[in-house]
Amino acid sequence: MALFYHEDMKKFLWLFFLSCSILQAQDRVVPCQCKTSLDWRYEGYIDVFDSEEASSIISKTGNNMQDEDVLVVEITGRTDSLFRVNIRYALFDMPLPLDNVFIRKQHLIILSRLLNKPMPLYSEPFKTSTVILNVEHSYGYVYNVIDCQDDWLKVSFTDDNGISHEGWMSKEYQCPDVYSACMGS
Repeated sequence: MALFYHEDMKKFLWLFFLSCSILQAQDRVVPCQCKTSLDWRYEGYIDVFDSEEASSIISKTGNNMQDEDVLVVEITGRTDSLFRVNIRYALFDMPLPLDNVFIRKQHLIILSRLLNKPMPLYSEPFKTSTVILNVEHSYGYVYNVIDCQDDWLKVSFTDDNGISHEGWMSKEYQCPDVYSACMGS
């Protein structure tokens, strides 16, 4: 009987260890490097967390629309549900004590640099992946940031016909500057 119990305990501990390892791996921060902005149309505040556990809010921040200044959000990493970020204001470049913090994956946007050419959206964050859509007049849309990998952004947008699209945007097409829209760059 003791041998049976011992073997069952070993199996239980092994499964417990494996489960914990899988859960921990899901919460690990994967590095990426992209600049975005907090959507200027969003009037609320975003919760800021000190760790990827998102167990306690350390701050709330939002655009300063009184001075017409939006937040620039540099994404430095991601988990399944959060971005690790550095946050500052775009116009006044006001220092915020918000470096290496975490926010939920919502309310971040990016624009397109392309003025008169279609912009490809890819199925995966690689130039060798399938182009799933060439966005005509890509300069006119605001793209919601869903995810990141390396210097690629996974974005979604709704076209003029009300159709939603999702795909990966290469760094060369990304414009985080809502004021200049990257004209001249």
